[in-house]
Amino acid sequence: TKYLSFLMKPLFGLPGESAFAFFMAAISGYPMGARLTAELYEAGRLTRPQAVGTAILSSCCGPSFMVGAVAAGMLLSPSAGLIIACAHYLAMITIGIFYRPFLTLSPQPSRREPPKQKKQEHPSLTGIVMDSIASSAVALWSVGSYLIFFSALISIINSFGILSTLGNVLAPAFRLLGISPNLAPAILSGAIEMTGGCVDAASALAPLSSKVLACTFIITFGGLSVAGQSLFYLRKTG
Repeated sequence: TKYLSFLMKPLFGLPGESAFAFFMAAISGYPMGARLTAELYEAGRLTRPQAVGTAILSSCCGPSFMVGAVAAGMLLSPSAGLIIACAHYLAMITIGIFYRPFLTLSPQPSRREPPKQKKQEHPSLTGIVMDSIASSAVALWSVGSYLIFFSALISIINSFGILSTLGNVLAPAFRLLGISPNLAPAILSGAIEMTGGCVDAASALAPLSSKVLACTFIITFGGLSVAGQSLFYLRKTG
């Protein structure tokens, strides 16, 4: 990570460690960036302002979801994946650059004291495998639980016709943006749960260009479900 400081410092004002979280999140998707940011902060490798900047920069969706699931699977247009992915990653980089001035204004520049290490012990292969399985199980449980909760929440909201009503209210604004009003319920749904919103956008009666715009917004915003998944890891960092 020290070799990436020359790139991270001028652009984002962040140390090289932040590059590791960003690139891993860009490959793996939500909520890997939040998980790695929390681990780096807990280990004393990042100050709190740097951890905030790293969490913002590494709030990325993975290419397998954008290109494979959304573009090829839902929109039936693999080439749309390149547009969605480029717009998404450029948005993350732009936000990271905009956050840089706040690093110098933050009143909390101190690093967290890393936990005291016990006598170094070489873990066994069995221990490494068991820890990896346990960690993966907790991650799958947390992500799946948030998906189920917010999907159920959308179903409840839909049963009252709230999304359709809000969609009709926002229809003029969507027309001004060049987006089909038929996508309004899908975008509102995606603001709560990303995957379901992309499914609704792909199945809506709208031009492909509008669907690509809607899916790009939904993926980059992430929705309340992704925010909850990120907070699951960031909650201990303050």
